[in-house]
This record gives sequence, C-alpha cells and structure tokens, in this order.
Amino acid sequence: STAQRSSVVPDIPTLAEQGLANYNLSLWFGIWARAGTPPAVVQKLNAQVNAILQGKEVREQFGRIGITSAPMKPDEFAKFVRDQMVVFRNIAKQANIQPQ
Repeated sequence: STAQRSSVVPDIPTLAEQGLANYNLSLWFGIWARAGTPPAVVQKLNAQVNAILQGKEVREQFGRIGITSAPMKPDEFAKFVRDQMVVFRNIAKQANIQPQ
C-alpha cells in the first residue's frame, strides 16, 4: 500500500486509512547487471532503459494498468534497494519471521 490510493482501484483504502500508519510499500521492478560489468556499459543500459520508461507509449501503457515508472540512476537505484531491504527486514523482525 502506498500513501495514495491507486488510480486503478480508487475505492480501495490505503493501509493508513485503515489505521496502519507508517506503511508505504509498493510493488517495484528493477534491472541489475552482473557484478563486474564495466561502468560504461551500466551507464549506457541505464540511459536506454530510462529513455524507454519515459517514452509516451510506455507511460500510456503503464498508466492503463496503474503503473508509475520512476527512472533512476544506478546509484539512486542502489540506495532505493538498500532502503527497501531495511523496511522489509524491520517488517520481518516485527512479525517474528525467522530465516529458513
């Protein structure tokens, strides 16, 4: 659940609206390169993927199914993933979920 209702299902309340504050989770996708990939290759792939995500056709197709893209630079995405890991680690800890 994110902080705002989905445009695809606007009648479904957010978790915060249902009394569960401090939860801002959404489904996300990312693209990784193999460790050791030359930085120039990573930068080129990143630029091409971001250009596609910002294109009119992709934005329209994504919009129809409620997806909002958030193109990022590699360092921004790395930080985002680290931050998400902290969030999910805390959720697992609060729920007493043990690694198996």
